[in-house]
Amino acid sequence: MSYERFHVTFVAVVATLVDSIVVAELAGYWLHRLLHSDKFRALSRGDLIIKALCVLPRRTTISRH
Repeated sequence: MSYERFHVTFVAVVATLVDSIVVAELAGYWLHRLLHSDKFRALSRGDLIIKALCVLPRRTTISRH
């Protein structure tokens, strides 16, 4: 009896964790899509600035000799 109860509880916990991760990923995806949609200009501009600061190189990679 206790094994069955433990198994049901364990499965419920794992299912809750998986569901939480899936919901968080979907929410993050749609928030990212919203940032690129230009429906909120301030958020879209901020997203572009952050990407420019994080992705673009700070120096030119081509040497000038």
